[in-house]
Formats: sequence, C-alpha cells, structure tokens
Amino acid sequence: MDIRERQNFFVRNPWLFDALFSLLGAAFLCLFASTATSPLYPAQNYDYINLDSNYFLYFAELVLYHGKTPYLDIYDHKGMFHIFIDMAGLLMGNGSRYGVWALEILFTSASLFLLFRSIRLLFGDGLKYRVFAFCFFCPLVVMVAMGNGEGEWILPFASLSLYFYLRGYEKGTRVSFFLGSFFAGLEVGLALNSRPLDALWGGCFAVYYFVYYLKKERNLDLLWAVLSALLGCAIPFAVFIGVAYGGGYLSAMYRAIYVQSWAYMQKRIPLNAIWTNRVLVLGFLIAFASFYLRERKAYPQNAVLNEFFLIVGVLSSVLYFVIARFASYYYSGYTFYAVAMTYFFASFKPSPKRSKIRLFKTTSSVFGALAVVWSVSLVSCYYSQGLGDFSYKKSKTIEETVLNAIPEQDRKTEGKVYALNCDAVVYRVGHIVVNDKYCINQTWWAYDNPDVFPTVRDYLSSSARPEWLLVSSNPETLKYYGDVVGLYYQKTGTETEEFAIYLAK
Repeated sequence: MDIRERQNFFVRNPWLFDALFSLLGAAFLCLFASTATSPLYPAQNYDYINLDSNYFLYFAELVLYHGKTPYLDIYDHKGMFHIFIDMAGLLMGNGSRYGVWALEILFTSASLFLLFRSIRLLFGDGLKYRVFAFCFFCPLVVMVAMGNGEGEWILPFASLSLYFYLRGYEKGTRVSFFLGSFFAGLEVGLALNSRPLDALWGGCFAVYYFVYYLKKERNLDLLWAVLSALLGCAIPFAVFIGVAYGGGYLSAMYRAIYVQSWAYMQKRIPLNAIWTNRVLVLGFLIAFASFYLRERKAYPQNAVLNEFFLIVGVLSSVLYFVIARFASYYYSGYTFYAVAMTYFFASFKPSPKRSKIRLFKTTSSVFGALAVVWSVSLVSCYYSQGLGDFSYKKSKTIEETVLNAIPEQDRKTEGKVYALNCDAVVYRVGHIVVNDKYCINQTWWAYDNPDVFPTVRDYLSSSARPEWLLVSSNPETLKYYGDVVGLYYQKTGTETEEFAIYLAK
C-alpha cells in the first residue's frame, strides 16, 4: 500500500477524524471533570459539587432496584429524563456509577463531534479552528467539575439543533431547517421533562429561524418547520406521559416540575452567588453585542451568521441574567458558546499575516492550559488537603462513620435510617433504603413545597419514625426541626463535620 494513502486517510474521512478526536477528548474530560462518577475519584464523594448527582443516582437506585414510585415514594422537583439515563447507566455498570460515567463519555463525545462538524461547516478543514473550539470547550466543562448533571444530557440535542440550523444558513437547504427545528423541539421536550431551564436553547434557535424566515419569505417553510418542532417536542412527552401514567405518578410529576420547579426561582440564594453568575453572563452579553457591531461593519456579507450569534447570544444571556444561580445552568449551551467564540476570533485580520495564526495558537494554548491546570488541581487537591469539602479523605471518613456507627442489620432494613439535610451519599454508602419521599434537602425543598415541613415533622414524631437519624450540621436543620429531634432522639456521640448521628429514645 502506498504510504501516502495512509497519511491521507483522515483527510479523506474527516468525519472519522472528528469522531476519534471527540472520543479521546470526551474520555479526557470525563476522567478529570466528572468528579461524581469518574474512577479517578473513587470515593462516594460527600461534597457540594456532587450533591445533585448523588441524589440522581440514589433516586435511580430506589426506582430501579427497590420498586419505589417517583414523586410518590421519592421526590424531586425535576423531571425523569436524567433519572432514566442514570437508571440505564446503573444497569450497564451492574449497580456501579461507572456505567453512568461510560454514558457521560458517550454523550460528551456526541456533543464534541457535533461541535467539530459545525466548525468544519463554517471554516472548512482547517485544524486550528477545531483545536480552538475544543480548547475553549474544555475549561467550561472542567471548571464546573461535576458530571451527571442535567445540562450534560441535554447538550447533544442542543448541539444537533445548532448544527442543522447552521447548515441551513450556510447551505440554504430546506431540509436542514426542518431537521434543525425537529431537534430544537426534541431538545425542548427533553428539557421540559428534566430541568425546564435548559429548554431556552431550542427556543432561542427557533426564535432566530423565525427572524430569518420573515426576512427571506420562504412561503410554507415556516409551517413545516413548526410541525417539525412540534413533532420533536411531542416525542419525549409521549414517552414520559405514557410511563408516568402507567406508574400512577403523572399528576405528581408535572406538579413537581412546573409548580415547585418554578417556585424554586424564588428561593433565597446568597447574593454573591447570584451576582457572580450575573457578572459572567453580562460579560457574554457584552461580548456578543460588541462582536456583532464589529462584524456588521467588517463583514456585511456574513449578515445571517452575525445576526444569528447576536440574537441567540443576547436572548440567552438576558434569560440567564434574570435566573442566574449556579454555573451548571449554562452547560447545555457549551457547544453554542464554543462555536460563537471560534466564529468571532476567526474574523480578526491582524497584520502581519502570520499574526492571525499566532493569535489562534496563543488563545488556544491559554484555554487549553487553563483546563489542564484546573484538572491537575482537582486531582491533587482531592488526594491532599481537599478543595473546599471535595476530599477523598473526608468522604472515606464519612463512609466509615456510617458503616461503623449504624449496625448492618439496621442499615439494610427499610425505614430504619433517615438523614436530615444530608447528602444522599450517606444512603448510598450504607445501602440504606428510606421510606419517606422527602429524604434529603428537607429545608431547601420546604421553601417551594409547603408539604415538606409538616410531613417530615410528622414522620419524625410518629410511631413509624426511623431508629437512626443523621442530622446535618447546617444551622437551618436544628432551626426548623430541632425541637422534634430533641423530643424524640438523643445524640449517640458519633459526629463528623457534616452531621451528627442520633438514636430514637
């Protein structure tokens, strides 16, 4: 065989190159950034970063292995899409979270593949553009350092919609717009059955398509695009409504998602967290507006793409600014951000000619170095002094405390153990099955669900109350439940930084 054929193999098969690049990149990101499921962080980690992921895994365990009914036997104010994925991952991993980690690699690989295909669509086969997009994408993932979050599972579908809409704007093919609309609807439908906030991306893409259509006057194309979007949105609803109706929890599920979930936005979040996120979002908003003003003058021939990135970027930023709470909120938009920043950086025409290449290399190196440094820091801190409460030693200490303080028979008897405002990981390490649906976040959930407070108090004072009680060191726990705890329980003397263990009187 001619050696030149082997050298040109990936040039002749660019999709295969992108697929391999995506898989390797996803494996790197999920190894270092998925602190919830990666084997690089082997403890069942009790920390602020993984609070949600631990609960999703526990929720999935109770439904999958213990026959619990969602929302009736175990509660959350989000939908079931991410829980179904966790259930699939647990089945793949034979009960281990590493099956979920494998799915994270698969989903992240799909998101990266669509990112690279979108970059090729806009810039051709120049490698530097894909490298820049990847280097910009990496620190976004690594610095959240969570894994198994709702946005991570939604991102591939938002990326599909983005790719096909871009293909429509670049190639002018009608079918691309219909596919973009279909996947926008699918993304919205999945988000509305998981974390409704993430539906904004499919909505933003559709808003710009409507603007584009009005300017181009494409006759019945809008009708077909709307029908495509409705079909995409209907598919997840058909599945989740069918499953929930069959399980008897349809009404409870949608009340949790659309009543309690919206009330969640009224919670008292520390102002520093809100404004830190708002400053970040404001930075993106200013960047989108500034780049557009520059692009409009420098490249009027690219008006469609310039307006696309402006409208989607500004609209999403305004929405995020209003509801800004946590950095994980933006995950489902990472592909859009990476494509947009590559598009903007590629438009600069510095002099001398080679400076443009130097700009791309320098900026890519900075973003790449940031991702590597943060990844190394995560691992080194995890095994040494810890990063906040993210620590291997601390998590193993908590696991040993649960296993040593509570007899195995009681841990394995349903309803014998209950935790107040603790991370769900205490249940997972002890193989504990609770019999009250408000099994964590009993103060947090009470802000938007008035049933939580009286239900938990009644449970702890009833004849069926648990034998063992893990009480969080969070001051709000004793503020709201301290009188009931003091009346019916006594301290055992076993205590960690995170909780104290009580025994029923």
